[in-house]
Amino acid sequence: MEYLSLILIALGLSADALAVTISDTLTYPDLGRRKWLLPTFFGVFQGVMPLIGFALGALLGQYIEAIDHWVALVLLCALGIKTIVETYKENREDDEKDDQQEVNAPKQMKLSLVATQAVATSIDAMAVGITLAVAVDINVFVSAAVICAVTFAMRTVGLLVGKIGKYLKGYAGYIGGVILIAIGVKIFLEHILG
Repeated sequence: MEYLSLILIALGLSADALAVTISDTLTYPDLGRRKWLLPTFFGVFQGVMPLIGFALGALLGQYIEAIDHWVALVLLCALGIKTIVETYKENREDDEKDDQQEVNAPKQMKLSLVATQAVATSIDAMAVGITLAVAVDINVFVSAAVICAVTFAMRTVGLLVGKIGKYLKGYAGYIGGVILIAIGVKIFLEHILG
């Protein structure tokens, strides 16, 4: 897999982190200087999870070596579809709320919420790590670093766009999902045709 594909996978994975960031800036407008720690937190989680997935894939690799291209196709397409469906549901919920803030919304973002968000948005990266272990020939540490850096950048963009990001949030998940599906199909076709 060439590095362009890796960057596209990282962009696909970080789309949900971007959407969460935009949501956070809208829900918690007074994050203060702490908000600049959030991209680091998310980036680290997105960077560590592929390493965990890679270790799992390496352990199971000998059992699935003959079907590795199918594993890549299924995992990446499933992640892409999941991202698209979640984005659709979030957009519908946002439309139903009609841009009204919830009465009981907390004023300050708690670290437990940030940790939950970081784990939830990085589980997909673990599945990508499994794909990297069984279906592609690229250094996992380079992959993890690229995924970490791209997520950090996307989360930072989310903080910077602020309230205008409301419109970007509605499409980021769709774009990310399509990218993940496209990379899965590409890996599959390269193995079958190559």
